[in-house]
Amino acid sequence: MIPTVLVITLVVFAMMQAIPGDPIITLLGDAYDEEDAEELRKEYGLDRPVWEQYFVWLGKLMRGDWGESILSSREILADVLIRLPVTIELIVLAMIVALLIAV
Repeated sequence: MIPTVLVITLVVFAMMQAIPGDPIITLLGDAYDEEDAEELRKEYGLDRPVWEQYFVWLGKLMRGDWGESILSSREILADVLIRLPVTIELIVLAMIVALLIAV
């Protein structure tokens, strides 16, 4: 089971790395300055090799430190927990519909 989880985390990380664009440009927007960009790359660890970024990301993921959302400026875990009740409600309703159709 552990190798499966590690492969899944590796695939998720690789997909995040494959997203086109630079997250630093997104963060800075119109106020983009090369010095500020380099400082943010260092702060977020984007100046490190990809394999090192993966292990840092994996360690933070295991500790529950999912980072801060660029869009809402809140902790990602807090955003997930806010939406969790609605997600569970949708899952339960979908299961009920699936059971009714199956019977």
